[in-house]
Amino acid sequence: VTLSTSGAQLVWPQAEGRFWNREGELCTYTFESAATECVIAPDNFYGYPYAFYWSPDDAYVAFTENPIQQGYESDIWVFAPANQAYINLTDDGVDGDWVAEEPGSYTLDYLPMWHHRDNLIYFWRSIPNPDFPLSVTLSIMRVSPEIGEAETVRDLQDMRGGELIWFNDAYWFMDGVSALSPDGRHVAVLTISEEADTGMSTSDGLWLVDVEDVSAPPRHLVTVDDFQMANPDWSAAPLVPSGLSWQANSERLVVLAQNADQQEPLVVLYDVNIADGALTPVVDFSGLPDIEAYTAQPDDVGIPPRWYSPWTASMSPENDKLLMYQNLANVAGLMASPLPPTGDLPGLDYESELTD
Repeated sequence: VTLSTSGAQLVWPQAEGRFWNREGELCTYTFESAATECVIAPDNFYGYPYAFYWSPDDAYVAFTENPIQQGYESDIWVFAPANQAYINLTDDGVDGDWVAEEPGSYTLDYLPMWHHRDNLIYFWRSIPNPDFPLSVTLSIMRVSPEIGEAETVRDLQDMRGGELIWFNDAYWFMDGVSALSPDGRHVAVLTISEEADTGMSTSDGLWLVDVEDVSAPPRHLVTVDDFQMANPDWSAAPLVPSGLSWQANSERLVVLAQNADQQEPLVVLYDVNIADGALTPVVDFSGLPDIEAYTAQPDDVGIPPRWYSPWTASMSPENDKLLMYQNLANVAGLMASPLPPTGDLPGLDYESELTD
């Protein structure tokens, strides 16, 4: 469920029916009228949207098929709540399983991002190589939600070495793995190998791409090794950067990194200065000597240090404060941290009466 830019509406997907009668829908809820409307998705949209992106003026919701986990050929779609219309902005005539199609006969368009000044949609495009199907091109494109052909902004083939911008929709955090800065100048993207929990490439980490100065080379701002700075030595799994959001001034980012340890999960949020790639953890766990210290219940605080490893996080509406949700030790609620972090532990700003 995703809140619109102005906060006036919600959008979410749902399915009606079963088996061969199953149909996907997009539903919207308008707060002012308390009205819910659901519209059946087109037959040539396959699978399940992994995320929704509202336009700055609330006129459109952008989304795509999932080319990663579900393997569906993906286009940039928009839905207009006002007239309940679906529009495929980058229709290449190919639908369904892209691996089964002739390489080079289609484009994989994914991870849309709205430009808040010109109201265009920026997105990633990959085209499989006919000679090497598992190798793809990589570029940033842009398209109008109303009319016109998509145009190339940056060719970034050398940045990723023929790989897709990979993400896991089961671990979708913040604005996802790619986002356009509020001033429209930079795209920040997390490049992560598919088997990130067992081995990562030297090209993995946080990259910054200038979409105004196209002569500026992409910057590998933070490596995956850098993201381990707040990970304690006893942790059995590395921290994998899995989601990011821009701060309001377009000079800093917040990146969420999480491990794959089911027994002792750990989430660390970092403030990132794009000028030099300097990292500041919101909460630094590296000084904890062992797991017992991580799960201990200190008398002066009343909750264990593990409580400061949230389930998920989001930016405030003004993009100037970090909000974190946790449900642990019979305490469910929201923490908030100023940005950049001060070094103090986040405060419990809201506690729910319900822990389930």
